[in-house]
Order: sequence, then C-alpha cells, then structure tokens
Amino acid sequence: MIRLLAGVALLALVGVVFGAYVQPRLRVETDLLDLLPRHSSDQRVEAAVDTFSERLSRKVVFLVGASKSSAASAAARAFAKELSRRDAFASVREQVGQDLPASIGLYFEHRANLLSRRDQEALESGSREQFLRAAMLALYTPAGLLRPIEISRDPLGLGSDYLLEQVPAIGNARMQGSQLVVAGNGRTYVLVIAETSGSPFSGAVQDRAEVALQAATEAAESAAGGKIVLLQSGALQHATVATRTSRNEVALFGTIATVVVLGLMLALFRDWRAPALGVLALAAGAAAGISATHFVFGELHLIALVFGSSLIGVAIDYSMHFYADQFRAPETWMPTDALAHVSRPILLGIGATILGYAGLLLLPFPGLKQMALISIVGLTVACACVFLVFPAAARGSRRELPRWCAAVIDGVERAGLQLRDPRTRLVIGLIVLAFLGVGLARLQFHDDVRSLQMTSPQLASGERQVGELLGTAGESRYFLVSGSDAEAALQAEENLTAALRGLKKRGALDSFMAISNSLPSHRRQEAVRSLLERKVYSNDGALPRLMHELGFDPAAIAREIAAFAGARSPLEPDEWLLNPISAAHRDLWLGDLGGQFATVVTLSGIHDVGAMRDLAQSSEQVRFIDRVGEISSVLARYRVAVSGLLLSAYALIFLALAWRYGVRDAGWLIAAPLGATALTLAFAGAVGLPVNLFAVLGLLLLLALGVDYAIFLREARAERITALMSVSLSALTTMLSFGLLAFSSTPLIHAIGLTLLIGIGGCWLIAGGGDAWQRGQAHAANAGGGHG
Repeated sequence: MIRLLAGVALLALVGVVFGAYVQPRLRVETDLLDLLPRHSSDQRVEAAVDTFSERLSRKVVFLVGASKSSAASAAARAFAKELSRRDAFASVREQVGQDLPASIGLYFEHRANLLSRRDQEALESGSREQFLRAAMLALYTPAGLLRPIEISRDPLGLGSDYLLEQVPAIGNARMQGSQLVVAGNGRTYVLVIAETSGSPFSGAVQDRAEVALQAATEAAESAAGGKIVLLQSGALQHATVATRTSRNEVALFGTIATVVVLGLMLALFRDWRAPALGVLALAAGAAAGISATHFVFGELHLIALVFGSSLIGVAIDYSMHFYADQFRAPETWMPTDALAHVSRPILLGIGATILGYAGLLLLPFPGLKQMALISIVGLTVACACVFLVFPAAARGSRRELPRWCAAVIDGVERAGLQLRDPRTRLVIGLIVLAFLGVGLARLQFHDDVRSLQMTSPQLASGERQVGELLGTAGESRYFLVSGSDAEAALQAEENLTAALRGLKKRGALDSFMAISNSLPSHRRQEAVRSLLERKVYSNDGALPRLMHELGFDPAAIAREIAAFAGARSPLEPDEWLLNPISAAHRDLWLGDLGGQFATVVTLSGIHDVGAMRDLAQSSEQVRFIDRVGEISSVLARYRVAVSGLLLSAYALIFLALAWRYGVRDAGWLIAAPLGATALTLAFAGAVGLPVNLFAVLGLLLLLALGVDYAIFLREARAERITALMSVSLSALTTMLSFGLLAFSSTPLIHAIGLTLLIGIGGCWLIAGGGDAWQRGQAHAANAGGGHG
C-alpha cells in the first residue's frame, strides 16, 4: 500500500507541475543553431556574431512579379502597404528615397566632412581642372537632371554623389521611379524588403506572419487585377516550414508508436489494464521529462521534442517486461510477485541506458543536453511507475502465451540453435566479415553543418530564383571589426575596406558593404574637410570656378563658401543612426558590446578565401567570420571526441560486466552492441550514407540500449521463453520508435533514427542468437558430462 501511495503521489506531482505550471509557460525553440555548441572562446565575439545573425534572420526579401510592369508596381505597393498594417513586420520598404528630405538635411549639416568615396579619390588623384571639367560635363547629361539635390544647392553634385552612394547595389536591380525592379522569365519583379517584429523562429511570429502574408498577397492580386508571382528569401519561410514539419512529426510519430505499441500489448496480454497502465507510465514519463527540461533550460527545442517522441518505444519496455512475466506461470502469477523476477534486469537495463544518455550531458551541445535530460528523467519516471503502481493495479489474464507469439518465439529459438552447427557458423561468419570489409572500406564522414538544415525543394527553388533574378550569391562569411570606442572601430574598418578595394580590383571578391562608407571616422572626416578646403572651396577652387561659369553672382558664391565653413561639426554615430540615411547600413552597426564597439563588413562573391583569412590575420581588430566553416569544424572535432567517448564507454561497461559476470560472459554480453555497431557502420558505407556526429551519437545510444537486451537474457535464463519474448518485444518497439525517426525531415533526427533502427535490429539478432548458442553449448556439455 505504501508503494502504491508513493506512486499516486508521484503521478499527482508530475501532473500538477506539468499541467498547472510548465505547459502554460513552455517556450518551444526552433532555431537549429541553438542545438549546437558555442565555437568561440571570446564571449564578445560570440555576442557580436549572435547580434548580427539575429538581425539578418529577421530580414525577408520579396519579389512581387507580374507580366506587366505597371501591374507589378501596383501589386508591390499594395503588398507592402498591407504588410505595414500588420504587427508581424516591424518595417517594410518598397520604395527607395521616400525619406530623402531628412537625408539631404543631414548632409547639409555636415557637408564639410562628407564626401563619396569616388569623389574623394578623384579629388586626391586628379587636378582641379579635371574635376571641374567632369562636373561641367555631368551637368549636361541626363544623369545630372536626376540628381537627388537640385543644382542650385549642390552645383558640383558632391551631396548627390554621397547620397546615391548610400543606396545599396542589389545585383541586377535597377531604379524604376522610386522602386527597385528586376526582369526575368517574362515578368517584372519589384523588390520589397521587410523585417519581422520578432525572431522568425518564434511560433507566434510565424503565425502572425502567415496571416499577414496571406492578406498582403490577396491585396497585391487585387491591385494587379490578376494572379501575381511572389518569391521569397530569408529565414522566416524555412523556420516556418521546419516548425510545421516538426510539430506534425511529433504528432504523427507519437500517434503511430502509441497505437501500435498499445495494440500489441492488448493482443499479447489480453487485458485492457495492460495498455492503460502503459499509457499512464508513458504520459508520466513524457510530462516529467518535458518539465525537467523546462526548469533546467528555460525552453524546449522542437528537435528535442521530436526525439523525445521516440521514447515511447523505450519507456514501454518496462511495462512489457513486467506483464510478460505472467507467462512464466499464467495460472498462479500474481503482480506483486513480478518484481522479484524482473526488477534486477530492468534496473540493470535502465542503468545502462541512463549511462548512455548521461554521456550526452558531457558534451557542450545545448540541444543534445536537452535530448539527454528529457530521456533520463522520462525513462526514470516511467520505470518508477512500473515499480510503484503496477504491482497493485495490474491483473493477470491467466492465459498461456498466444499461439502466434509462441510460434514466433519458437522460430527465433530454432534459428538461434542452428548456430550450433560449425558449418553454419563458418558461412555466416564469412558473409559477415565480407560485408564488414566492403562496408567499412567505403565508410565516409561528412560534417558540413549545412547538411543538417531542414529544407524543402520548393523553398530551395524559390531561393535560387531570387538569387538568379537579383544576380546576387548568398554569402554567409563576413568581417567583424572591433575597437575600444566608435572612432577606433570605424578607423579599423576604413583600413580594412582600403585593403578590400585592392582585393576587389584583383578579382578576389565581387563587392562588399561597409558602414564607414556612410558614417566616416573622425579621421576621414577631417581629411575630407581639408581636401575640400584646398581643392573645392578655396578662392580658386572647383566650386567658385564652376559657379562663376554657370553665371552665379559673387554673393551666391560667398554664401556657398560660408555655408561650408559653418558645417564643420563631425557626423556622430548616434545622429547617423536616427536618420533615414543609415537605413541600408544600420544593421552593420553593432555598437557597444561589453566594452568593445563592433561593426560588420559584408562580402559578396568571394573568390579567394585565403586572401580574406590573411587580411583578418594582419589586424587584431578584424575577425573573418565563417560560421558554416567554424561550426562544421566543431562538428568534426566532436565527432572524433564522441568516438573516443564511445570506446571509453565500451571499456567501462565491459569492466562493470566482467566484475558482475566474469570476463568470458562479459565478452558475450558486450558482443551484441559492439557487433551491431560494426554492422551499422558497414551498412552506412555499403549504401553510401555519410557518417556524421549525430550518427556516432546514435551508436552511443545503441550501446546503452543494446546491452540491456543481453543483460536481460543473461539474468532471466531460467525463464527462457519469457525472457526471449520480453527482449523481442523491447527490440520491436524500440525499432518502431526510432525507425519512425529515420523518416524525419530533420537530417539530425534522421541520422540518429536510421542508426538506431539498423543497430537495434542487429543487436537483437546478435544477443538472441548468441544466447541461444551459449545455452546450446551448455546443454551439450551437460549432456556429455551426464553420459560419461
């Protein structure tokens, strides 16, 4: 009775904590990178990279297309207007230059210190006469008529050139009115750039964005007078699909596994209490695992939840073992007696399983730690339910083992006894050795983090179309520049961009974008002011001579020179950030991060990665950030480290088994997971499946789960049929759960699921066959001894 009360108290505690506290506050994360470890020892670098990555992830690029240019323009305007009305997006930009007056005002306040890079180079390298002739020529070309600042206020076009330099060059896009457009596939597309109001990996943001995009698309089609083509690029669409897919997989895999497992229990034990108590143990384990993860991490990653759905096949083993014990003596079996027969193998098995999952806690992978914690706590609580509740609540059917099940077990037993024939063992051994030789020789390793990303052919096609139309190649590598203050960071960036311009001329990269082109350092502003004073605003400078040529009177010329002299204050970061002129570059300004100011220089079309790395090594203030490469290197290092951990785990478990059973029996017990590991790797090599870190982690779990079968068969040899049935059912349910994961759209989960599907099957064959052969050998030895 005390045991039952303890079980009821445990169930009540888990139910109340999960239902009343955890479930309403549970936050589910979907960003794949949150599963991976930090790869830099410099926390300030990590903070800067995280800040920039978060900003980039919120950007969404749309191309609104129609067969007629006017229809595309109207559709894009209506699309952007509708998105702006929704709270899913913090900003939506469909037009360029709509804030031009504010940008012009900022320029004139600091005109003495601002100059486009092209004009600065022209003034520094050429004579005043050359510059003057070029300026005069520009006045009489169509380009001169399209300047953002009228000639009377900006005769030389210096302000216009500076403002036009702030408009980012986006590949093939060209200005049409106030919109950026591209043409392709017989359509005109208008560029719309938006920013989500929160993380695109948030389910709430995804839901709001989905509604907003539906409404905006309808508004665009109404404005265009027909169907439009909407292309999209950005993290939002990928995160939304990943979230929807993962949630569907949790529901689908969990439902299939639960229905099959509980149906199997009902067919075997022919008592409704068996599946009912099984569901109770599973529900308690799942609630406890999720609650523990919530309390420790503050969130639950959706991938960990998908992995947790596979625990159905593992956690149900304890219920299976308990109920299968009734076939030992169906007529007289009492639930209260079952623990005396199954408690030790169950505890040894769960101990080995928890040891395997505990190995994941040693790794600096937040996602893997969540998977391990949800598994350890979930399995422990499910097992506790069996020990505390089942003895009082279970009932025996008082029936023999079903005929179909007995026939299957006998068939397995007979197949195992065939190993007594030396020729059979020789043939099987040669086949296995040949398979291992061929498969392991072809084994390949692949650690590229991009192979772990979930995507769909439709989204990938859309991304390619956007890139092809805009003529831009997606580039995830960039420079991170830091300094003790804003001025130091900007000066370091200007030194970097000077080198990048040289590399661009050499063809090492296509283009780059830097904040210092819009917000110069004080050092450059002072140099610009000195240059303008000498070559433009002096008495014989380019401006007085041009204005004189154009017929301006001396008073007008004097006013221009006086205005220049009065605009000497430098442009500061805070003022620049608040002005619309910074819109295109604002995300590159990371500001103060832990006492260091940081900026980002983005790159496009890198053709010489080595040159970029060399450039970063030449300055302590510059870091070349290659997240894909760095994370892939981390995954490769940890694959090797986990492989070492796997070998160490085998050694420790072997020593523990040798202490308990002796060296000879320990060798037989460890042979099941070890042989299954070799067969799994050989299978991967034979069919061309590359092995990554998560496949190796699957092998670590295989050791924890697989040694359970051998131990249970060893401990329960006195009840041969019951033990073999329990192990077979356990392997079947585990293969079902992890086999379903092999069909997951998430490559990480797919790798673990496929590894365990193949491995558990192999482990069951080796454990069952080895145990049958050992018993056959013992039987033959006893028979021979008795005959003598």
